[in-house]
Amino acid sequence: MKRFIGRLENRFGHGLEGHPLPETYDSIQVLHRGYIANSAELLLEGKRRGESLAGAPDGLFFAKAYSWWGDGLQSKVLGEYSVAIYDSQRLRLLLTHDALGLLPLFYADYSGTVVFASHLDWLVRFIGPGDLSVEYITELLTSGLHTGARTPYRKILRLLPGQSLTCADGGLVVRQTWSLASREPISYKTDEEYEERFRGLIGQGVSAALRGCSTVWGELSGGLDSSSVVSMAASSGTKLDTVSFISSQHRSGDETKWMRAVVEKYGLAWHVIDVDATPPFSEIPSEFYAEPNPTMIVEGIFRRYKNLLSDSHVDAVLSGDGGDNILMGGHTEPLYFADRFTSFRFRLLLEGLREWRKARQDNRPLLFLFVETVLTPLIDHIRGRPLRNKLKAGIPPYLHPRLRRIYQTRPSPRAAEKFRSVGDQYFAERLSQCGLTAGTSNDQRTGAFEFRFPLLYRPLVEFMFAIPWEQKLLPECDRHLQRRALKEILPETVRLRRGKRGSAEAYFEGLRHSQAWNEILTKNPLMVEYELVDKKTWLEAVAQARYGQTHLMSLFLSAATVEMWLRQLSKCPGVSALSELADD
Repeated sequence: MKRFIGRLENRFGHGLEGHPLPETYDSIQVLHRGYIANSAELLLEGKRRGESLAGAPDGLFFAKAYSWWGDGLQSKVLGEYSVAIYDSQRLRLLLTHDALGLLPLFYADYSGTVVFASHLDWLVRFIGPGDLSVEYITELLTSGLHTGARTPYRKILRLLPGQSLTCADGGLVVRQTWSLASREPISYKTDEEYEERFRGLIGQGVSAALRGCSTVWGELSGGLDSSSVVSMAASSGTKLDTVSFISSQHRSGDETKWMRAVVEKYGLAWHVIDVDATPPFSEIPSEFYAEPNPTMIVEGIFRRYKNLLSDSHVDAVLSGDGGDNILMGGHTEPLYFADRFTSFRFRLLLEGLREWRKARQDNRPLLFLFVETVLTPLIDHIRGRPLRNKLKAGIPPYLHPRLRRIYQTRPSPRAAEKFRSVGDQYFAERLSQCGLTAGTSNDQRTGAFEFRFPLLYRPLVEFMFAIPWEQKLLPECDRHLQRRALKEILPETVRLRRGKRGSAEAYFEGLRHSQAWNEILTKNPLMVEYELVDKKTWLEAVAQARYGQTHLMSLFLSAATVEMWLRQLSKCPGVSALSELADD
């Protein structure tokens, strides 16, 4: 996968040093990766301005977009990309990426020099790790996620979705250059109009993700999102194979019934990887990860996955990631009820609470539902707290007292800019996590291929944000619009399924049989040395995890990746010149 690193000496520099060498167009130098989705629109814009861009490489499109719109490039150029542009006439550097942050971009102000990279590991190896961010690690250990601009390294930051960075006159400025807040509400007269528009936008997203690729596969998990992507691609005539992970031993998480339904409907070639051949914890990562990553635990599975795609010369894998967040799947709650309360629509609020209470199986009183969906999110929103980072199971018992105090006194930063309404804030925070997750996927060592995310096509995201909540979510039906719009495209058994199977059994069985991982987690763990976990309770947690008796498996897995990352970091190789990274 294409990657880049660059620096601007003393913030004022008279030229951009980078690897690979920057592309130069007149006075503009460009480093970039990813793809542009709306090149046809940019061609028309060039024609309108009297410039011919037919057959132009993406680097020239970026250079022209910068000359036309400056910092507004991000809002005008669609796709999945990160780009650095240096204007030698104005002595000005622009760092930006696609508006949703699907391809990450990292930067540091290093001894007065701006250093940036598309991949965190290159930046860490070039300038060194320095002091670690205890806030980042605390958030990862207590929620399994990370939010905000932090990385594990205090001096290295990441650009957040919608942000761009400029360096001019010796100063660094990070600004919001795209926002959902500017989207006007959408209201159609009929359900059919919403469905037609939805289908059209998914089709555009799939078509855009095919750009520049000769061999494309679709990742098929059996869920609604991956099935939607593969089915839309196949129904449009796109030739693609599918690839799936199956478990031959742990049938509780078996999804083959729904995978096979898609494969058979469209007559697709199907490649399967049995995860039980190399279960979680079966291998130790052989390559350096710049931050804790779930792939560390499934190194063996991911190695086989990469080899399969490499042997088949695959350019891109279409992923359904992000669908849960923007299409309102998973554990979605009607937090938009808080907006009915603040706008004094009490009758509508009461009707909604009654409908959701009827659909729930726990027989909770209306007052409980009111507190959960109205009062609590409203208070959090007013106080500037994230709306969806609460773990009802509580923080893990092995967390060191020092980190407990940090967790209790330093709340997590808001994951998205502040919106006026709770419903809009809820959507934006769900979306922000998509960018961080997708960015993590493409920051892995994926080799020659890359992941692409058709369900995170920006016009589709903006559409889902702008339509009424009643079109997105009903108490008796999540993914309300998705299920209706894809009625003839998805196999019925997939379209009508509720929930998705999953099993943690493979993880604790893999840990139980892995001597190497057990030694890493229990023999002089660095998390104990760095006062991240309490030694006694951590060793008890590892022993219990071998048999699936954990406080919360997802948090334990996050802690395991932190320990492995710390081990790797202690042996992190350094480099002294950008060119030395070429052989990585």
